[in-house]
Amino acid sequence: MISLHFSTITALENHSDARAHLEQRVSHNLLPTLASGVVFWPLINVLHFRFVRLENRAGVGGMGGGAWSIYMSRQVKGKVGGKEGGREG
Repeated sequence: MISLHFSTITALENHSDARAHLEQRVSHNLLPTLASGVVFWPLINVLHFRFVRLENRAGVGGMGGGAWSIYMSRQVKGKVGGKEGGREG
C-alpha cells in the first residue's frame, strides 16, 4: 500500500524519468515508512480503544489518519538522492 502511495504521487508529478525516480524514492523511503507505521498504528489503537469513549472514536481515528497522511506526504516530498523530492524546474 505504501509503494502504491509513492507510485501514485510520482505518476501525478509527471517526472520525465518517472520509473527511475520511483525506484529511488521507494528504495529510500519504504523501510523507514514501514517501521514508522509499525510503531504509530499500534500505539494509536491502544490509546484509541483504551481511553477514548465509543462516541468519540470516529473523530479520534480520523485525527490519527490525518496525522499519518501528513507523515506520508512528508515522506514522499522528502529528500531523494540529495535533491528535494518535489517537482523540478
